[in-house]
Amino acid sequence: MAILFRTVLGGGTIAIPSPNKSFEQNLDELQPSHISLVSTQLVRLLKMKDSPKYLKHVLLGGSAIPDSLLQR
Repeated sequence: MAILFRTVLGGGTIAIPSPNKSFEQNLDELQPSHISLVSTQLVRLLKMKDSPKYLKHVLLGGSAIPDSLLQR
């Protein structure tokens, strides 16, 4: 709920990815400037051939974040 409230208060827009598309397909289609991920999703993002240039900020949560992932 915190993400929803922060987005509304900040005047942003929430884009909900399609469950029928891959992580990469949703990113390419929606081109978010800010994104909220869990560690597994960040690993996928970092493994992408071309990093998305439209991303400005990543909020990482869901559980403890491994130090090795933070360094990457």
